[in-house]
Amino acid sequence: MFIRLIVTLCLVLLVQPARAGTLFAPVADLTAPPDNNVCSQCGASGQNAGERVTFATSVTIQSFFLVVNPSWYFPASITLSVFTDAATYPDTNAPGTVGAALFQSTYTPDAFASLTNTPNGTAVVGINTGALTLAAGTYDFFFANTGDLNLEMWFNLGGNAFFSLTTPGSAPAAGDGYYVLPYDIGVSLSGDPIPEPAGLWLMCVAVGSLLLARRTMRLPRQV
Repeated sequence: MFIRLIVTLCLVLLVQPARAGTLFAPVADLTAPPDNNVCSQCGASGQNAGERVTFATSVTIQSFFLVVNPSWYFPASITLSVFTDAATYPDTNAPGTVGAALFQSTYTPDAFASLTNTPNGTAVVGINTGALTLAAGTYDFFFANTGDLNLEMWFNLGGNAFFSLTTPGSAPAAGDGYYVLPYDIGVSLSGDPIPEPAGLWLMCVAVGSLLLARRTMRLPRQV
């Protein structure tokens, strides 16, 4: 019974951090079957794809989860580029405009905080960004790889996914036009860092040891 309690506690510690501090998550369940996908950069086309994100207040992003197709040129590095949004249009057939560049960083597979394959043929990648503070407003988040990256999308959740066309092999830039899609990509932005698995297990062992010690102290003496 006591061992079962410790195991349950460990599972809670392992799962709970991914749910804490969520700042933006258009897709409630990142392990659900996707409806479509979009490539970024799509080889010779130079297409960069991402998600338009609006914050009502100032936020500090520490990590993100992203759903990709693991059978499409993956594992591979992921480059996150963040821009202000210069012009947004409600019509999905009308172009928007990428604003000023604010942040860009490339994360290699060995830097991923987590990588989880789902039963639906997708993979959820967890990446720690470090503190990225943004004021209230609308931003363009690009997720790409200079070779190719396949981002999974879900239909009719808000329609904030988009793509822009640039020179093949080039990152998105201020002034680029983009086209909105009637989808949202599988991304979740969090204000909490993703704990390393080893750190979680150490926390679990420490708590379990404390509980075991307290239980031993309370056991009645055998005469």
